Amino acid sequence: MRGEAQPEIEVTKLTEWGPVVYEADGEAYQDLAMRWIAHDKPTKKEFHEIGTFYHLMRAKNMADYFAALEGYDSPAQNFVFASNEGDIAIQVNGIFPIKEDQQGRFVQAGNTSKNAWKGFIPRDQVPKVVNPERGFVASANQHSTSPDYPYYYLGGFDDYRGRYINQELAALDQVGVSDMKALQQNNYSLKAKEALPLFLAAVDSLTLSAEEMAIVKVLKGWDYRYDAEDKAPILFDLWFRESYNLTFDELKKPAEERAILYPEAWRYIALFEDMPDHRFFDQTETETVETAAAIAKMALAKVAETYSSKLQEKDFDWGHKKGTIVGHLGGIKAFDSDMVYSGGTGDAPNAIKPRHGPSWRMIVVLGEKVEAYGVFPGGQSGNPGSPYYDNTIKDWAEGTYYPLFLMEGPDDPSVTPLLTYNLK
Repeated sequence: MRGEAQPEIEVTKLTEWGPVVYEADGEAYQDLAMRWIAHDKPTKKEFHEIGTFYHLMRAKNMADYFAALEGYDSPAQNFVFASNEGDIAIQVNGIFPIKEDQQGRFVQAGNTSKNAWKGFIPRDQVPKVVNPERGFVASANQHSTSPDYPYYYLGGFDDYRGRYINQELAALDQVGVSDMKALQQNNYSLKAKEALPLFLAAVDSLTLSAEEMAIVKVLKGWDYRYDAEDKAPILFDLWFRESYNLTFDELKKPAEERAILYPEAWRYIALFEDMPDHRFFDQTETETVETAAAIAKMALAKVAETYSSKLQEKDFDWGHKKGTIVGHLGGIKAFDSDMVYSGGTGDAPNAIKPRHGPSWRMIVVLGEKVEAYGVFPGGQSGNPGSPYYDNTIKDWAEGTYYPLFLMEGPDDPSVTPLLTYNLK
């Protein structure tokens, strides 16, 4: 430690459940301890997480792949496998506690063992798929099991990307590099496809102002793709958000006093379609009883009031509105990228958001000689003063890939020029 300052010792209380991460202030509250698998001893003595990746790099077949995964405990991840022998697989890998229904969603009392986990799901019952008849495996943060899976688990799961990716893969007979590039760059949103027609139908028979008609005209011609140069994605997102907030206005005040779980987007869309007269659509401060159609009209009016005048502005498009920035990992804003003009959204396969996105795109062609292509949003140098600090960001945003060098061994002749260059 620099200077004359003395080291500071941080004391952490350790309980049977785990470390105390919050200490109560006053008698009205209690200490909060956290049970976390990462604090446990590894379940496999021979190797653990780092060893898993070491063994995966040396794996020659599916048996080696599954053997390597046995040492991986946490954090849980999906491991995808493919070989030039024609085998494919995906394993939801890690160790998972056996919980009671809804356990983990709320804080529980720590003074009784009845709230403890009931062991761990046996590894042979953790979800995996091997050589499915459909000919592919896929993962996009969606649910990993069907509703009849016997063990309870919770988390945040994607409702749209996984469905669309599976739908697109199922429609392909022969998949080539160009097909995978197109899928990884696909800006299509199932959420928009399922919600927008309902909104448009709800206001179709209503009297609209000229400003509202201008918004509707743009949205009626939209193909549900969040392309950078499009205006429609901005208008749909605003309309959806305003409708959602107007519908669940009853929750706004309680949410200011305590944490509340709001309904997910898919649940709201289902409510709008199947129960348009539900009491949630009624505005409590008005004398009339609003329906889904009334809410859609009110939300459209709000969007039109602010944004109809912007439709002719040059920079009023999704790429500028989204304003993607590739941030520095250390949070140093001076080292962030400039604004990255790109399409994509969190609900599309090309899940580029304002501050997050696909950090590594890769396509591998298996065969006698492996081909691979990839790109990442950064550069080969970690030095902000280097021309190679951010030189691949533009290509990443535009969907350009680089051929990847796969060294075949220590005597690979293509390595020699690289070594000579480095020595110079």
